[in-house]
Amino acid sequence: MKCPADKLEYMSLGEGRTWVTLFYIFMTMSIIHLLPKVNNKYVKLMPAAMIAIIIGTLLEQLVNRPYLKLGVRTVDETAKISGDFPTIHVPNLPANPDWPVII
Repeated sequence: MKCPADKLEYMSLGEGRTWVTLFYIFMTMSIIHLLPKVNNKYVKLMPAAMIAIIIGTLLEQLVNRPYLKLGVRTVDETAKISGDFPTIHVPNLPANPDWPVII
């Protein structure tokens, strides 16, 4: 569901997508808060925030979108990201020998 720029509005609580989004927020915040308290050598290999992102992404892409058809709103649906990577160039430095001091 695309959201045109001139029709941006808050998600209403009547939509299923809103509740799924709130579930993901609560789930990831719970993982970030509770996982460091688990005393396990495998948990200490990766930060809790990364584990929360991986679990949330897997739930969204492998369970929610294919089976429940309630995908959360993505950045692409809200606002287009366009543009290219910056070009690499050599900066024009002044002929003044004191330019490193100025910077």
